[in-house]
Amino acid sequence: SSQALQWFRETGDKTGTARILGDMGVVLWYQSNYPEALKYYFDALRINEELGNQGDIAATLCNIGIVYNSQQDYHKALEYITKANTIDETLGNKSGIAANLGDIGELHRNLSDNKKALEYDFKSLQLYKELGDKNGIARNLGNIGIVYSEQKNYPKALEYYLQALQLSEELGLQIGIAMNLGSIGSTY
Repeated sequence: SSQALQWFRETGDKTGTARILGDMGVVLWYQSNYPEALKYYFDALRINEELGNQGDIAATLCNIGIVYNSQQDYHKALEYITKANTIDETLGNKSGIAANLGDIGELHRNLSDNKKALEYDFKSLQLYKELGDKNGIARNLGNIGIVYSEQKNYPKALEYYLQALQLSEELGLQIGIAMNLGSIGSTY
């Protein structure tokens, strides 16, 4: 909140200031106030770069990319998420890499490059499997189903939607269950 931000600034806590700015960016993004979200994220990025905190730089770059994706500026989103991924690769942050690759896959799908979308989605899926991250696995299975559906490969799409649905049910992910049931219904 604004009070917390003011307190961190007054005490000279740059790490805290950057975190609050990032948190405020998330709230503004959820409210679809993209220009303000970007303003807060870029302020956080500037501070994180001053501090040299590579992990927070990567996270902030990714968040900036997500906002640009929400604005349908896919090329700019790809630029920022690719930068985040480069840092995560340097840090060996496998969960960050898996998330970035999934986001890059989505961006390629949005740019109508389904071949590249599948390439990145499968890389992301493999990393999530290595990490044992079932939420990530379920999300990627659904994303792969979407790409196959867009390619009109309905049997393959159903195969992935059903796997995603089964995992979403196992995990109790209500949104995942609803999305995959909707996708299965649309495919039929």
